[in-house]
Amino acid sequence: MKKLQLLLVSIAMLSMFSCSDDDDDTLGVWYRRSDFDGVARTDAAGFTIGNVGYLCTGYRGSTKDRLKDCWAYDIEANSWTQCTSMPDAAPARNAATGFAVGTKGYIATGYDATKKDYLNDCWQYDPATNSWKEMASIPDGTDGTNIYGKRYYALSFGIGQYGYLGTGYNDNYQKDFWKFDPSVGDKGEWTAMSGFGGQKRMGGMAFVIDDIAYICGGENNGSDVTDFWCFNPATGTWKELRELYDKSDDDYDDDYEDDYDDYDDRRRSRYDDDDDYDDRRRSRYDDDDDYDDRRKDRYDDRNRRKKNEVNKDTKKIMKILMVVAGVVIALLIMFLVGNAVGVFKGGKGTTTQQTDSEMVKVPDVTGKTYEEAQKELNKYDLGIHKSTAPSDTVEKGKIISQDPADGKKVKKHTTVNVVISSGEEAKMTTIPNVVGMSEANAEKALQAKNLVVKKGDPVYSDDVEQGEVVSVSPSEGAEVKEGTTVTLVISKGNQPATVPKLTGKSQSDAEAALSQAGLSGNATEDYSDTVEKGLVISQDTDAGKEVSKGTTIGYVVSKGPKMTVVTVPDLSYKDQNTAEKLLKQAGLTPEYIGEDYSDEYPEGQVFYQSVSSGTQVEKGTTVQYMVSKGSQPSDPDSGDSGNDSGTEENTNQ
Repeated sequence: MKKLQLLLVSIAMLSMFSCSDDDDDTLGVWYRRSDFDGVARTDAAGFTIGNVGYLCTGYRGSTKDRLKDCWAYDIEANSWTQCTSMPDAAPARNAATGFAVGTKGYIATGYDATKKDYLNDCWQYDPATNSWKEMASIPDGTDGTNIYGKRYYALSFGIGQYGYLGTGYNDNYQKDFWKFDPSVGDKGEWTAMSGFGGQKRMGGMAFVIDDIAYICGGENNGSDVTDFWCFNPATGTWKELRELYDKSDDDYDDDYEDDYDDYDDRRRSRYDDDDDYDDRRRSRYDDDDDYDDRRKDRYDDRNRRKKNEVNKDTKKIMKILMVVAGVVIALLIMFLVGNAVGVFKGGKGTTTQQTDSEMVKVPDVTGKTYEEAQKELNKYDLGIHKSTAPSDTVEKGKIISQDPADGKKVKKHTTVNVVISSGEEAKMTTIPNVVGMSEANAEKALQAKNLVVKKGDPVYSDDVEQGEVVSVSPSEGAEVKEGTTVTLVISKGNQPATVPKLTGKSQSDAEAALSQAGLSGNATEDYSDTVEKGLVISQDTDAGKEVSKGTTIGYVVSKGPKMTVVTVPDLSYKDQNTAEKLLKQAGLTPEYIGEDYSDEYPEGQVFYQSVSSGTQVEKGTTVQYMVSKGSQPSDPDSGDSGNDSGTEENTNQ
């Protein structure tokens, strides 16, 4: 927290120096708000939805941990509430960026110390369900020199129905910009933008006024970036504005303002005529000598200029810009100091590992003051969130109870909810009806009754939607004292089913495995040269993935190698060599099975084939054939005329 306090002091000092001493020049007032209940960190990301601000991820220098928790700050209640952390599939990260579109927030890019790589993923947070969803990643690629997509220290903003993200660092400084449309498909779509002519940078900042985005600050190759740009999403155009100057004396402020006396009038005419604006800008900046001369003249004449000549609206705009410049400079100072002391160790080559999986035992903080408990819990890298309740037994200002209880093992950075005694006498109250309510609304209803809320282990439910209350203990309607601990059991939704491995199984075995898991199957067939006929080739949902029960899992069953059909040729009256040649040309396997007599077919010609000519068969099929021996010759011993003649002669003799 010391680093956060130092940042605020730096910003305040720079803002004081940037403004004149006149009381009427003071811009705003700082008020102390509720301290952040999570662990101290740097490199966090955030977004704002309505009147609630969200802070996520970051880097804890004392433990060298990257974080993935998420906190909500309610300006009306002036309190912090821990939200659902980013899911296991989302790497813990630092130097990410955040933006909001409509009622949902988005965290994208950053640095993953576990894989020692930059990130291009994007995650959506829905406050209504207190849940995260993975969205489309920023397209990753290269132009041969620069690597796009993956990065950290990018800047982003949301306007209307779209999000915008650009610049950053991934071993190269970047200046590309991307537009995100969350309404496309289930995961949204990123498209590349053009027109931004500003410098490459990392660690820049963006803010939105009246649906116009403004971009400034950052670092490029060790130098501070001073260009200042605005983006109009209605026209999709970028405009370069006057660059930021690191000056703090009142006279310069006046001179800076006087240079924009007629800013509003000039802006309309200049921006309505892009060609004229471009010409003037080129003439002003292309001729460095003239520009320097004009600037010197303005400084020499500053004493004759009077503050009452300054347009009040323009003066207010310029003061805002000077405050912005002060913030940027303060951030850069903190970044450089942090690098020097090892706070921002996030680049490639670091050996830091994500340790969210490490478990710690929750210490006993009951009976302690809030300050004592906060100090004790921070020793274990645990956060704290407080609420109050009446108590007949515990002294005012001391902790009545805690959740999780002491001795329980939890992940680092878990928030411990403590209830502090208000010192009032505990009255009787009734447990309200909260079953079926969202978790947040149920908590509010119970706290309104001065009851202490404790979270039980969530359960699966086929009847209660995810995030809603399944049961409460003591039960609804029970008469209890104020300050009583009430345990809420929250639904995890329908119990998921684990997809079994189907590949290599027969269709019947695959269906049996799916049925046992509470799933159904949808089989299709396809040819395969590698998988035996009747076995599963592939499945459309990976084995081991959790899905809702009853989900249909598609899979493909092998039909064996794809059959090629050929036509059997006519072998009749062909000699053996020709028959062999014809069969092989057709992709068939010839088989000679011998010869025999035939009165119809001359000797040496085919008179028989096992498969009739013109038949369609699978390529490679064996076709048998026989060759004619010609006509069968007559038996000389069986001639009747010779025998009769001989017999007659013998007889006559």
